Amino acid sequence: MNDEQLGTIERHIDAWIGEVPFEFPCSGTKNLRFRIRAGEDGPSVEQKRLVKSLALQYEELWPQISAKLVELRSGASGINSKLLPKSRLLLLVPGVVGSEIFDFLLGYEFDGEEAEGTGYFLGFSAWRLRYAEKAS
Repeated sequence: MNDEQLGTIERHIDAWIGEVPFEFPCSGTKNLRFRIRAGEDGPSVEQKRLVKSLALQYEELWPQISAKLVELRSGASGINSKLLPKSRLLLLVPGVVGSEIFDFLLGYEFDGEEAEGTGYFLGFSAWRLRYAEKAS
């Protein structure tokens, strides 16, 4: 399906997946891959609005995101966030972790990560960071 805002998106089981440009020097991202759970008609107006709002609010969110990523990657706080390598960014709408549901999850994978397949997931509700976990 070709969506005016999200570009080419594909249906995969119960969600729509795709990628849009998302260039932010603060995080080194160039694209945002997404997985949006929605019906056969595609993502809702609200879900599309969330993607657009994320692009507008990302730099504001970045200080808390980077601090949490540094903490998760190092196991301790106090390391400079500028040491984070280039990352790939995944948006999951809604964000579901176990029995908890968040407005969205941001997933980060870093180039050169020690264990391939390691990711970092940050859950947001009402634009506040509510959950963070390292997964592999």
